[in-house]
Amino acid sequence: MDFHNYLEKLRALPDQQKKIIMWAVVAVIAAILGIIWFNMSAKRVFQIQEDIGKIEMPQIDSNISK
Repeated sequence: MDFHNYLEKLRALPDQQKKIIMWAVVAVIAAILGIIWFNMSAKRVFQIQEDIGKIEMPQIDSNISK
């Protein structure tokens, strides 16, 4: 079945079914984008964790003479 016939079948559906299909497509796209966002955020957090581990703290001399 080609894409044009598929669109014609969608146009022939009642409005209620069109809304259900539309919201299903929106939900799938939102889930995919959410997974991508989560994976990218996790990589950034791990990179920040590695960068923080590389920071050298200055040494403070605790021998203070009075």
